[in-house]
Amino acid sequence: MQSPKHWANYQRLPAAIQRHPSVFQGCEEVFSAIVDQTAKDLKAEADLRVIHGDFWTGNILLQGQLGGSEQAQLFVVDWEMFQLSLTSLDLGQMIAELYQLKLYKNTDADLWLIQSFMRGYGPVSDEFAFRVLLHAGVHLVGFGSTVPGWGAPEQVEQRVVKALAKPYKEAKDRLANTGASRASYLCGLSFGHSSAAMAHVLDQNLRGLHEKKLRVAYEVHAVHIDTDLSDGADSSSSSPAAQLLERYKKRLLNISMECVPLSDALKLDTIDWSALPEMNMDLKPAQRLKAMLEALPSVTSRVDILRLLVRHLLFSLTLQQGRHALLLGCTTTALAELTLAETAKGRGFAVPWQVGDGPIPVTTFSRHGEQTSQGQTAVGIEKTTVPVYHLLRDVFKREVVTYTGLVKPSIRELIEDAGSGSTIIVSHKELSIEDVMARYFEEVEESYPSVVANVVRTSGKLKRVKNGEACGVCSMDLDEQGDTRWKGEIGDDPNDTKRKETTSRLCYGCERSIYG
Repeated sequence: MQSPKHWANYQRLPAAIQRHPSVFQGCEEVFSAIVDQTAKDLKAEADLRVIHGDFWTGNILLQGQLGGSEQAQLFVVDWEMFQLSLTSLDLGQMIAELYQLKLYKNTDADLWLIQSFMRGYGPVSDEFAFRVLLHAGVHLVGFGSTVPGWGAPEQVEQRVVKALAKPYKEAKDRLANTGASRASYLCGLSFGHSSAAMAHVLDQNLRGLHEKKLRVAYEVHAVHIDTDLSDGADSSSSSPAAQLLERYKKRLLNISMECVPLSDALKLDTIDWSALPEMNMDLKPAQRLKAMLEALPSVTSRVDILRLLVRHLLFSLTLQQGRHALLLGCTTTALAELTLAETAKGRGFAVPWQVGDGPIPVTTFSRHGEQTSQGQTAVGIEKTTVPVYHLLRDVFKREVVTYTGLVKPSIRELIEDAGSGSTIIVSHKELSIEDVMARYFEEVEESYPSVVANVVRTSGKLKRVKNGEACGVCSMDLDEQGDTRWKGEIGDDPNDTKRKETTSRLCYGCERSIYG
Protein backbone atom coordinates (compact mmCIF):
# COMPACT_ATOMS: atom_id res chain seq x y z
CA MET A 1 0.00 0.00 0.00
CA GLN A 2 3.04 2.26 0.20
CA SER A 3 3.13 3.03 -3.52
CA PRO A 4 -0.62 3.82 -3.91
CA LYS A 5 -0.49 6.19 -0.94
CA HIS A 6 2.57 8.00 -2.30
CA TRP A 7 0.84 8.31 -5.67
CA ALA A 8 -2.39 9.64 -4.14
CA ASN A 9 -0.63 12.15 -1.88
CA TYR A 10 2.48 13.24 -3.76
CA GLN A 11 2.69 12.11 -7.38
CA ARG A 12 -0.63 13.86 -8.15
CA LEU A 13 0.50 17.04 -6.40
CA PRO A 14 1.49 18.86 -9.65
CA ALA A 15 -2.11 18.50 -10.86
CA ALA A 16 -3.09 21.14 -8.29
CA ILE A 17 -1.36 23.74 -10.47
CA GLN A 18 -3.95 23.16 -13.19
CA ARG A 19 -6.85 23.28 -10.71
CA HIS A 20 -5.67 26.51 -9.08
CA PRO A 21 -3.23 28.26 -11.45
CA SER A 22 -3.61 31.65 -9.75
CA VAL A 23 -2.49 30.15 -6.43
CA PHE A 24 0.22 27.68 -7.46
CA GLN A 25 1.63 29.31 -10.57
CA GLY A 26 5.43 29.00 -10.46
CA CYS A 27 5.41 26.11 -7.95
CA GLU A 28 6.31 23.43 -10.50
CA GLU A 29 9.91 23.02 -9.31
CA VAL A 30 8.93 23.03 -5.62
CA PHE A 31 6.24 20.39 -6.13
CA SER A 32 8.59 18.27 -8.23
CA ALA A 33 11.27 18.45 -5.53
CA ILE A 34 8.74 17.40 -2.87
CA VAL A 35 7.70 14.37 -4.94
CA ASP A 36 11.32 13.30 -5.51
CA GLN A 37 12.40 13.80 -1.89
CA THR A 38 9.45 11.91 -0.38
CA ALA A 39 10.05 9.01 -2.77
CA LYS A 40 13.67 8.94 -1.64
CA ASP A 41 12.64 9.02 2.05
CA LEU A 42 10.59 5.85 1.60
CA LYS A 43 13.72 3.96 0.55
CA ALA A 44 15.33 4.53 3.98
CA GLU A 45 13.89 1.35 5.51
CA ALA A 46 15.42 2.00 8.94
CA ASP A 47 13.11 5.04 9.34
CA LEU A 48 9.92 3.22 8.41
CA ARG A 49 7.27 2.20 10.96
CA VAL A 50 3.86 0.54 10.82
CA ILE A 51 1.30 3.30 10.22
CA HIS A 52 -2.47 3.36 9.77
CA GLY A 53 -2.29 4.81 6.25
CA ASP A 54 -5.65 6.63 6.36
CA PHE A 55 -5.51 8.29 9.77
CA TRP A 56 -8.23 10.94 9.87
CA THR A 57 -11.23 11.95 12.00
CA GLY A 58 -13.66 9.71 10.11
CA ASN A 59 -11.76 6.61 11.26
CA ILE A 60 -11.86 7.51 14.96
CA LEU A 61 -14.82 6.19 16.96
CA LEU A 62 -15.76 7.12 20.53
CA GLN A 63 -17.82 4.81 22.72
CA GLY A 64 -20.50 6.45 24.85
CA GLN A 65 -20.88 10.17 25.54
CA LEU A 66 -18.15 12.61 26.49
CA GLY A 67 -18.32 14.68 29.63
CA GLY A 68 -18.74 11.97 32.24
CA SER A 69 -16.32 11.01 34.97
CA GLU A 70 -15.23 7.85 33.19
CA GLN A 71 -12.49 7.95 30.60
CA ALA A 72 -13.92 7.55 27.09
CA GLN A 73 -12.85 4.59 25.00
CA LEU A 74 -11.48 5.40 21.57
CA PHE A 75 -11.33 3.05 18.59
CA VAL A 76 -9.25 3.47 15.43
CA VAL A 77 -10.97 1.62 12.56
CA ASP A 78 -10.46 0.87 8.84
CA TRP A 79 -6.92 -0.52 8.80
CA GLU A 80 -7.00 -1.70 5.19
CA MET A 81 -4.35 0.92 4.27
CA PHE A 82 -1.86 -0.01 7.02
CA GLN A 83 1.73 -0.20 5.78
CA LEU A 84 5.40 0.34 6.52
CA SER A 85 5.99 4.05 6.00
CA LEU A 86 6.85 7.33 7.73
CA THR A 87 5.04 8.22 10.96
CA SER A 88 4.79 11.82 9.84
CA LEU A 89 2.23 10.80 7.20
CA ASP A 90 -0.36 9.73 9.78
CA LEU A 91 0.17 12.81 11.93
CA GLY A 92 0.15 15.20 8.99
CA GLN A 93 -3.11 13.80 7.61
CA MET A 94 -4.89 14.03 10.97
CA ILE A 95 -3.73 17.62 11.52
CA ALA A 96 -4.83 18.60 8.00
CA GLU A 97 -8.27 17.02 8.47
CA LEU A 98 -8.78 18.79 11.80
CA TYR A 99 -7.68 22.09 10.28
CA GLN A 100 -10.19 21.62 7.44
CA LEU A 101 -12.97 21.45 10.02
CA LYS A 102 -11.82 24.79 11.42
CA LEU A 103 -11.44 26.24 7.93
CA TYR A 104 -14.81 25.14 6.53
CA LYS A 105 -16.97 24.73 9.64
CA ASN A 106 -15.33 27.42 11.83
CA THR A 107 -15.18 25.26 14.97
CA ASP A 108 -12.49 26.33 17.46
CA ALA A 109 -12.44 22.89 19.10
CA ASP A 110 -10.50 21.53 16.13
CA LEU A 111 -7.50 23.76 16.86
CA TRP A 112 -7.59 22.63 20.49
CA LEU A 113 -7.62 19.01 19.32
CA ILE A 114 -4.55 19.65 17.14
CA GLN A 115 -2.68 21.14 20.09
CA SER A 116 -3.64 18.29 22.43
CA PHE A 117 -2.88 15.71 19.76
CA MET A 118 0.68 17.02 19.32
CA ARG A 119 1.27 17.34 23.05
CA GLY A 120 0.48 13.66 23.36
CA TYR A 121 3.55 12.88 21.23
CA GLY A 122 5.86 14.82 23.51
CA PRO A 123 9.06 16.50 22.30
CA VAL A 124 9.91 15.85 18.64
CA SER A 125 12.83 16.91 16.47
CA ASP A 126 12.64 19.88 14.13
CA GLU A 127 13.08 17.51 11.20
CA PHE A 128 10.08 15.41 12.30
CA ALA A 129 7.94 18.51 12.87
CA PHE A 130 8.86 19.77 9.39
CA ARG A 131 7.87 16.45 7.80
CA VAL A 132 4.52 16.51 9.62
CA LEU A 133 3.75 20.06 8.48
CA LEU A 134 4.88 19.24 4.95
CA HIS A 135 2.46 16.33 4.71
CA ALA A 136 -0.34 18.41 6.29
CA GLY A 137 0.14 21.00 3.56
CA VAL A 138 0.27 18.38 0.81
CA HIS A 139 -2.94 16.81 2.12
CA LEU A 140 -4.71 20.18 2.15
CA VAL A 141 -3.61 20.89 -1.42
CA GLY A 142 -4.37 17.42 -2.80
CA PHE A 143 -7.55 16.59 -0.89
CA GLY A 144 -8.78 19.68 0.93
CA SER A 145 -9.57 21.50 -2.30
CA THR A 146 -11.64 18.62 -3.70
CA VAL A 147 -13.46 17.15 -0.69
CA PRO A 148 -17.23 17.02 -1.34
CA GLY A 149 -19.81 18.03 1.24
CA TRP A 150 -18.12 21.22 2.46
CA GLY A 151 -19.60 24.66 2.23
CA ALA A 152 -23.06 26.17 2.09
CA PRO A 153 -25.76 25.51 -0.53
CA GLU A 154 -24.87 28.85 -2.10
CA GLN A 155 -21.53 27.40 -3.20
CA VAL A 156 -23.24 24.62 -5.15
CA GLU A 157 -25.61 27.16 -6.69
CA GLN A 158 -22.72 29.39 -7.76
CA ARG A 159 -21.00 26.51 -9.56
CA VAL A 160 -24.18 25.57 -11.44
CA VAL A 161 -24.89 29.15 -12.50
CA LYS A 162 -21.26 29.54 -13.55
CA ALA A 163 -21.52 26.38 -15.66
CA LEU A 164 -24.69 27.78 -17.26
CA ALA A 165 -22.59 30.52 -18.86
CA LYS A 166 -21.05 27.92 -21.18
CA PRO A 167 -24.22 26.87 -23.05
CA TYR A 168 -25.46 30.48 -23.07
CA LYS A 169 -22.27 31.61 -24.77
CA GLU A 170 -22.81 28.98 -27.46
CA ALA A 171 -26.47 30.01 -27.84
CA LYS A 172 -25.80 33.74 -28.26
CA ASP A 173 -24.84 33.43 -31.93
CA ARG A 174 -27.96 31.41 -32.67
CA LEU A 175 -30.08 33.96 -30.83
CA ALA A 176 -28.66 36.74 -32.98
CA ASN A 177 -29.51 34.84 -36.17
CA THR A 178 -33.08 33.94 -35.17
CA GLY A 179 -34.02 37.16 -33.42
CA ALA A 180 -35.10 35.29 -30.28
CA SER A 181 -34.95 37.30 -27.06
CA ARG A 182 -33.69 34.56 -24.75
CA ALA A 183 -32.01 31.16 -24.76
CA SER A 184 -34.24 28.13 -24.31
CA TYR A 185 -32.98 24.96 -22.61
CA LEU A 186 -34.37 21.48 -22.13
CA CYS A 187 -33.53 20.09 -18.70
CA GLY A 188 -33.53 16.35 -18.00
CA LEU A 189 -35.32 15.50 -14.74
CA SER A 190 -34.93 11.96 -13.39
CA PHE A 191 -36.25 12.75 -9.86
CA GLY A 192 -32.83 11.85 -8.42
CA HIS A 193 -30.75 14.10 -6.17
CA SER A 194 -28.64 15.52 -9.00
CA SER A 195 -31.33 16.48 -11.50
CA ALA A 196 -33.60 17.77 -8.72
CA ALA A 197 -30.77 19.94 -7.38
CA MET A 198 -30.04 21.29 -10.87
CA ALA A 199 -33.71 22.12 -11.48
CA HIS A 200 -33.94 23.79 -8.07
CA VAL A 201 -30.86 25.95 -8.71
CA LEU A 202 -32.18 27.03 -12.11
CA ASP A 203 -35.58 27.82 -10.61
CA GLN A 204 -33.99 29.86 -7.80
CA ASN A 205 -31.81 31.75 -10.26
CA LEU A 206 -34.79 32.63 -12.45
CA ARG A 207 -36.83 33.65 -9.41
CA GLY A 208 -34.04 35.95 -8.26
CA LEU A 209 -33.85 37.60 -11.68
CA HIS A 210 -37.61 38.19 -11.72
CA GLU A 211 -37.67 39.58 -8.17
CA LYS A 212 -34.81 41.98 -8.89
CA LYS A 213 -36.45 42.92 -12.21
CA LEU A 214 -33.29 42.05 -14.10
CA ARG A 215 -33.10 40.85 -17.68
CA VAL A 216 -33.99 37.16 -17.91
CA ALA A 217 -31.66 35.71 -20.53
CA TYR A 218 -32.96 32.13 -20.62
CA GLU A 219 -35.92 29.86 -20.01
CA VAL A 220 -35.96 26.23 -18.89
CA HIS A 221 -38.32 23.39 -19.74
CA ALA A 222 -37.84 20.24 -17.63
CA VAL A 223 -38.73 16.81 -19.03
CA HIS A 224 -39.07 13.56 -17.10
CA ILE A 225 -38.93 10.35 -19.14
CA ASP A 226 -41.26 7.88 -17.43
CA THR A 227 -39.57 4.47 -17.72
CA ASP A 228 -42.50 2.59 -16.16
CA LEU A 229 -43.49 -0.08 -18.70
CA SER A 230 -45.97 -1.94 -16.52
CA ASP A 231 -49.60 -2.62 -17.53
CA GLY A 232 -51.47 0.63 -18.02
CA ALA A 233 -48.27 2.63 -18.39
CA ASP A 234 -49.45 4.09 -21.70
CA SER A 235 -51.83 6.37 -19.81
CA SER A 236 -49.00 8.54 -18.54
CA SER A 237 -51.24 11.31 -17.18
CA SER A 238 -52.18 9.20 -14.15
CA SER A 239 -48.85 7.44 -13.64
CA PRO A 240 -46.92 7.81 -10.35
CA ALA A 241 -44.24 9.75 -12.23
CA ALA A 242 -46.80 12.23 -13.59
CA GLN A 243 -48.27 12.70 -10.12
CA LEU A 244 -44.85 13.34 -8.62
CA LEU A 245 -44.10 15.81 -11.41
CA GLU A 246 -47.19 17.78 -10.35
CA ARG A 247 -45.59 18.20 -6.93
CA TYR A 248 -42.40 19.45 -8.59
CA LYS A 249 -44.46 21.98 -10.55
CA LYS A 250 -45.90 23.37 -7.31
CA ARG A 251 -42.41 23.77 -5.83
CA LEU A 252 -40.47 25.01 -8.86
CA LEU A 253 -42.69 27.72 -10.30
CA ASN A 254 -40.24 29.33 -12.71
CA ILE A 255 -39.63 26.40 -15.04
CA SER A 256 -42.15 24.52 -17.17
CA MET A 257 -42.34 20.72 -16.97
CA GLU A 258 -43.76 17.71 -18.76
CA CYS A 259 -43.75 13.92 -18.40
CA VAL A 260 -43.04 11.83 -21.50
CA PRO A 261 -43.55 8.03 -21.57
CA LEU A 262 -40.59 5.92 -22.67
CA SER A 263 -42.83 4.23 -25.25
CA ASP A 264 -42.64 7.45 -27.30
CA ALA A 265 -39.15 6.28 -28.26
CA LEU A 266 -40.82 3.87 -30.71
CA LYS A 267 -41.70 6.89 -32.88
CA LEU A 268 -38.07 8.00 -33.21
CA ASP A 269 -36.18 7.97 -36.50
CA THR A 270 -32.83 8.28 -34.73
CA ILE A 271 -32.57 4.54 -33.94
CA ASP A 272 -32.00 1.65 -36.35
CA TRP A 273 -34.73 -0.56 -34.91
CA SER A 274 -33.81 -3.43 -37.25
CA ALA A 275 -30.66 -3.98 -35.16
CA LEU A 276 -32.68 -4.57 -31.97
CA PRO A 277 -34.73 -7.69 -31.10
CA GLU A 278 -37.85 -7.96 -33.25
CA MET A 279 -40.99 -6.57 -31.63
CA ASN A 280 -44.55 -7.89 -31.55
CA MET A 281 -46.58 -5.22 -33.34
CA ASP A 282 -49.85 -6.56 -31.84
CA LEU A 283 -48.88 -5.36 -28.36
CA LYS A 284 -49.42 -1.89 -26.97
CA PRO A 285 -46.36 0.41 -27.27
CA ALA A 286 -45.29 0.08 -23.63
CA GLN A 287 -45.69 -3.71 -23.65
CA ARG A 288 -43.93 -3.95 -27.01
CA LEU A 289 -40.94 -2.04 -25.66
CA LYS A 290 -40.95 -4.05 -22.44
CA ALA A 291 -40.87 -7.34 -24.37
CA MET A 292 -37.99 -6.07 -26.50
CA LEU A 293 -35.94 -5.13 -23.43
CA GLU A 294 -36.68 -8.48 -21.77
CA ALA A 295 -35.37 -10.23 -24.89
CA LEU A 296 -31.91 -8.74 -24.31
CA PRO A 297 -29.32 -11.17 -22.89
CA SER A 298 -28.48 -9.60 -19.50
CA VAL A 299 -29.31 -7.01 -16.86
CA THR A 300 -26.43 -4.86 -18.10
CA SER A 301 -27.83 -5.03 -21.64
CA ARG A 302 -31.29 -3.94 -20.51
CA VAL A 303 -29.96 -1.05 -18.41
CA ASP A 304 -27.69 0.04 -21.25
CA ILE A 305 -30.36 0.06 -23.97
CA LEU A 306 -32.86 1.69 -21.60
CA ARG A 307 -30.39 4.52 -20.91
CA LEU A 308 -29.81 4.99 -24.64
CA LEU A 309 -33.56 5.16 -25.32
CA VAL A 310 -33.97 7.86 -22.66
CA ARG A 311 -31.01 9.73 -24.14
CA HIS A 312 -32.47 9.54 -27.67
CA LEU A 313 -35.83 10.83 -26.43
CA LEU A 314 -34.21 13.82 -24.74
CA PHE A 315 -32.20 14.57 -27.88
CA SER A 316 -35.33 14.33 -30.02
CA LEU A 317 -37.36 16.61 -27.74
CA THR A 318 -34.54 19.15 -27.71
CA LEU A 319 -34.54 19.28 -31.51
CA GLN A 320 -38.33 19.15 -31.96
CA GLN A 321 -38.95 21.97 -29.50
CA GLY A 322 -36.18 24.14 -30.91
CA ARG A 323 -34.20 24.27 -27.66
CA HIS A 324 -30.71 25.72 -27.75
CA ALA A 325 -29.18 23.02 -25.52
CA LEU A 326 -29.92 19.97 -23.39
CA LEU A 327 -28.94 20.36 -19.73
CA LEU A 328 -28.17 17.20 -17.74
CA GLY A 329 -27.59 16.94 -14.00
CA CYS A 330 -24.72 14.43 -14.01
CA THR A 331 -22.29 15.12 -11.16
CA THR A 332 -18.53 14.52 -11.19
CA THR A 333 -19.23 11.16 -9.56
CA ALA A 334 -21.89 10.17 -12.10
CA LEU A 335 -19.64 11.12 -15.03
CA ALA A 336 -16.80 9.04 -13.56
CA GLU A 337 -19.20 6.09 -13.22
CA LEU A 338 -20.33 6.55 -16.82
CA THR A 339 -16.74 6.76 -18.10
CA LEU A 340 -15.71 3.41 -16.63
CA ALA A 341 -19.07 1.76 -17.35
CA GLU A 342 -18.98 2.72 -21.04
CA THR A 343 -15.38 1.52 -21.31
CA ALA A 344 -16.22 -1.79 -19.62
CA LYS A 345 -19.14 -2.31 -22.01
CA GLY A 346 -16.89 -1.84 -25.04
CA ARG A 347 -17.95 1.70 -25.90
CA GLY A 348 -14.72 3.38 -24.84
CA PHE A 349 -14.34 4.99 -28.27
CA ALA A 350 -17.46 7.08 -27.54
CA VAL A 351 -16.47 8.29 -24.05
CA PRO A 352 -15.59 11.84 -25.26
CA TRP A 353 -19.17 12.26 -26.53
CA GLN A 354 -20.82 10.50 -23.59
CA VAL A 355 -19.24 12.55 -20.77
CA GLY A 356 -18.02 15.74 -22.44
CA ASP A 357 -19.83 19.03 -22.96
CA GLY A 358 -20.62 20.30 -26.43
CA PRO A 359 -22.39 19.16 -29.61
CA ILE A 360 -23.41 15.48 -29.79
CA PRO A 361 -24.03 13.88 -33.22
CA VAL A 362 -27.52 12.51 -33.89
CA THR A 363 -28.27 10.53 -37.06
CA THR A 364 -31.72 10.27 -38.65
CA PHE A 365 -32.48 6.99 -40.45
CA SER A 366 -34.54 6.52 -43.58
CA ARG A 367 -37.26 4.42 -41.94
CA HIS A 368 -38.74 4.75 -38.48
CA GLY A 369 -39.38 2.19 -35.76
CA GLU A 370 -42.36 0.11 -36.91
CA GLN A 371 -40.92 -0.49 -40.39
CA THR A 372 -37.35 -1.32 -39.48
CA SER A 373 -38.48 -3.63 -36.67
CA GLN A 374 -39.63 -6.07 -39.37
CA GLY A 375 -36.05 -6.78 -40.38
CA GLN A 376 -35.53 -4.08 -42.97
CA THR A 377 -32.16 -2.39 -42.89
CA ALA A 378 -32.23 1.31 -42.07
CA VAL A 379 -29.84 3.72 -43.71
CA GLY A 380 -28.54 6.86 -42.04
CA ILE A 381 -29.54 9.77 -44.27
CA GLU A 382 -29.05 12.88 -42.15
CA LYS A 383 -26.86 13.92 -39.25
CA THR A 384 -27.37 16.87 -36.93
CA THR A 385 -26.01 17.84 -33.51
CA VAL A 386 -27.50 18.54 -30.09
CA PRO A 387 -25.53 20.74 -27.65
CA VAL A 388 -25.35 18.89 -24.31
CA TYR A 389 -24.01 20.33 -21.06
CA HIS A 390 -23.59 18.78 -17.62
CA LEU A 391 -24.10 21.67 -15.19
CA LEU A 392 -23.02 19.64 -12.14
CA ARG A 393 -19.81 18.25 -13.64
CA ASP A 394 -17.75 20.15 -11.00
CA VAL A 395 -19.94 19.05 -8.08
CA PHE A 396 -19.62 15.75 -6.22
CA LYS A 397 -22.60 13.52 -5.46
CA ARG A 398 -22.28 14.00 -1.70
CA GLU A 399 -22.39 17.76 -2.16
CA VAL A 400 -25.63 17.44 -4.10
CA VAL A 401 -27.17 15.16 -1.47
CA THR A 402 -26.19 17.69 1.20
CA TYR A 403 -27.63 20.52 -0.89
CA THR A 404 -31.06 18.90 -1.33
CA GLY A 405 -31.36 18.59 2.44
CA LEU A 406 -30.08 22.06 3.36
CA VAL A 407 -32.12 24.24 0.99
CA LYS A 408 -35.17 25.87 2.55
CA PRO A 409 -37.72 24.46 2.12
CA SER A 410 -36.05 21.10 1.63
CA ILE A 411 -36.69 19.18 -1.59
CA ARG A 412 -35.53 15.90 -0.08
CA GLU A 413 -39.07 14.52 0.31
CA LEU A 414 -39.64 14.81 -3.45
CA ILE A 415 -36.54 12.75 -4.12
CA GLU A 416 -37.44 10.11 -1.55
CA ASP A 417 -40.87 9.76 -3.14
CA ALA A 418 -39.13 8.89 -6.39
CA GLY A 419 -37.86 5.71 -4.76
CA SER A 420 -34.43 4.65 -3.64
CA GLY A 421 -32.54 1.55 -4.69
CA SER A 422 -31.75 -1.15 -2.17
CA THR A 423 -28.16 -1.59 -1.12
CA ILE A 424 -28.71 -5.29 -0.43
CA ILE A 425 -27.17 -7.56 -3.06
CA VAL A 426 -29.44 -10.57 -3.57
CA SER A 427 -27.48 -11.94 -6.53
CA HIS A 428 -24.53 -10.55 -8.46
CA LYS A 429 -26.28 -11.71 -11.63
CA GLU A 430 -28.86 -9.00 -10.97
CA LEU A 431 -26.20 -6.27 -10.86
CA SER A 432 -25.55 -4.26 -14.00
CA ILE A 433 -22.15 -2.74 -14.79
CA GLU A 434 -23.69 0.64 -13.93
CA ASP A 435 -24.61 -0.66 -10.45
CA VAL A 436 -21.09 -1.97 -9.89
CA MET A 437 -19.52 1.34 -10.90
CA ALA A 438 -21.95 3.33 -8.74
CA ARG A 439 -21.05 1.25 -5.67
CA TYR A 440 -17.34 1.51 -6.44
CA PHE A 441 -17.26 5.28 -6.89
CA GLU A 442 -19.43 5.82 -3.83
CA GLU A 443 -16.59 4.33 -1.78
CA VAL A 444 -13.82 6.07 -3.73
CA GLU A 445 -15.50 9.48 -3.38
CA GLU A 446 -15.56 9.01 0.38
CA SER A 447 -11.78 8.76 0.78
CA TYR A 448 -10.24 9.87 -2.52
CA PRO A 449 -12.52 12.45 -4.18
CA SER A 450 -9.67 13.84 -6.26
CA VAL A 451 -9.32 10.43 -7.94
CA VAL A 452 -12.96 10.69 -9.04
CA ALA A 453 -12.36 14.22 -10.33
CA ASN A 454 -9.27 13.09 -12.24
CA VAL A 455 -11.26 10.42 -14.09
CA VAL A 456 -13.68 13.06 -15.38
CA ARG A 457 -10.97 15.63 -16.04
CA THR A 458 -8.91 13.13 -18.06
CA SER A 459 -11.88 11.86 -20.08
CA GLY A 460 -12.77 15.47 -20.85
CA LYS A 461 -9.41 15.88 -22.60
CA LEU A 462 -9.99 12.98 -24.99
CA LYS A 463 -10.27 13.99 -28.62
CA ARG A 464 -13.57 13.54 -30.44
CA VAL A 465 -12.69 11.70 -33.65
CA LYS A 466 -15.36 12.04 -36.33
CA ASN A 467 -15.41 9.24 -38.90
CA GLY A 468 -18.77 9.86 -40.56
CA GLU A 469 -20.61 6.55 -40.06
CA ALA A 470 -22.81 6.36 -36.96
CA CYS A 471 -23.82 3.41 -34.78
CA GLY A 472 -27.47 2.53 -35.40
CA VAL A 473 -28.35 2.41 -31.70
CA CYS A 474 -26.18 4.84 -29.71
CA SER A 475 -25.52 7.26 -32.65
CA MET A 476 -21.85 7.56 -31.73
CA ASP A 477 -19.40 7.61 -34.64
CA LEU A 478 -17.96 4.18 -35.39
CA ASP A 479 -14.25 3.52 -35.05
CA GLU A 480 -12.79 3.69 -38.56
CA GLN A 481 -10.24 1.02 -37.59
CA GLY A 482 -12.99 -1.43 -36.75
CA ASP A 483 -14.08 -3.11 -33.54
CA THR A 484 -11.00 -5.32 -33.26
CA ARG A 485 -9.34 -2.71 -31.06
CA TRP A 486 -12.15 -3.16 -28.52
CA LYS A 487 -13.12 -6.84 -28.69
CA GLY A 488 -9.88 -8.41 -29.91
CA GLU A 489 -9.60 -11.33 -32.30
CA ILE A 490 -12.37 -13.41 -30.72
CA GLY A 491 -13.93 -14.50 -34.00
CA ASP A 492 -17.57 -14.57 -35.08
CA ASP A 493 -20.22 -17.26 -34.92
CA PRO A 494 -20.74 -18.40 -38.56
CA ASN A 495 -24.32 -19.44 -37.74
CA ASP A 496 -25.34 -16.07 -36.27
CA THR A 497 -26.79 -14.49 -39.42
CA LYS A 498 -28.60 -11.73 -37.52
CA ARG A 499 -25.36 -10.59 -35.93
CA LYS A 500 -23.56 -10.66 -39.28
CA GLU A 501 -26.20 -8.41 -40.83
CA THR A 502 -25.74 -5.69 -38.20
CA THR A 503 -21.98 -5.94 -37.55
CA SER A 504 -21.07 -3.01 -39.77
CA ARG A 505 -23.90 -0.85 -38.37
CA LEU A 506 -23.24 -1.22 -34.65
CA CYS A 507 -20.37 -0.24 -32.39
CA TYR A 508 -18.88 -3.04 -30.29
CA GLY A 509 -20.65 -1.81 -27.13
CA CYS A 510 -24.11 -1.91 -28.70
CA GLU A 511 -23.34 -5.26 -30.36
CA ARG A 512 -22.49 -6.73 -26.94
CA SER A 513 -25.61 -5.27 -25.34
CA ILE A 514 -27.89 -6.68 -28.04
CA TYR A 515 -26.29 -10.08 -28.67
CA GLY A 516 -24.29 -10.70 -25.50
